[in-house]
Amino acid sequence: MYGEIGRDRRLFEHYFRHNVGIDPGECPDRVVVTPAGFEGLGAGNFRAAVEERGWSVHRVVEHPEARFGKSYLTEKHGRRILWSVGGIGAPYAFGHATLLSLVGGVKAVVFQGSAGGIGESVRSYDINVPTQAVCGAWTRKGWKPGLKPMATDSALTGRLIPALSSELRCSRRRVHSGSHYTIGHYFLETAAILNRLRESGVLTIDLEFAVYLDVLGAVGIPTAGVLRASDLPLKGIAYHDSLERKGVAEEDAREIKQGILAALLTALEQDTGG
Repeated sequence: MYGEIGRDRRLFEHYFRHNVGIDPGECPDRVVVTPAGFEGLGAGNFRAAVEERGWSVHRVVEHPEARFGKSYLTEKHGRRILWSVGGIGAPYAFGHATLLSLVGGVKAVVFQGSAGGIGESVRSYDINVPTQAVCGAWTRKGWKPGLKPMATDSALTGRLIPALSSELRCSRRRVHSGSHYTIGHYFLETAAILNRLRESGVLTIDLEFAVYLDVLGAVGIPTAGVLRASDLPLKGIAYHDSLERKGVAEEDAREIKQGILAALLTALEQDTGG
């Protein structure tokens, strides 16, 4: 039974190899997860971007659903980071987080992804490094509020914020640190719901992050997030809109994504303390 994956080692190893793309014994203690691909962080060439900072790429793994992109296993001076693609949406996030929670030895996980900016002060391409997040839910009768907020790891968040602020200091984009909300499905994003979340102090929303925080936090794995506001739903700016409509120059967008990658490497090069 799939629900016995925590007790059935053969079942676990099969799905870890299938979904994560490496043997469980190869999984390093630092993992960056994203729903769909890392290429944007490297201006279209992730390998070149990390190699420029002294990291070598040991493995490139295509996600079982190729549309989600590639995962990478990188190394520098004996320290490894797995850049792992999990898939878009809460169901994919739950499965991916469950595998990482069971593998053993993981000491730090950072979620990197795009989000809807709903805070009054959040602009397109601003960053939120959440201090807390809530995982929403839905039923056949519609949306319902999530449970109480879950705290992100303060030490990991405390390394990410200055690293991002330093890398993005010339981008005219703000690094926020506040509340985040993971909603069950984007079809649930009505103006009424988003305004209610904004009034409660939520800065950003997405489809995955709080799922990782919930599953990994339950087994004591330090988890943090870096969420880039790719759309502003309450201001009529959608994910697929042009950079011009979002008020972001193409060069600035590229520099912001590259700055996120540099900040992640800076934060994860440091000792996790585990």
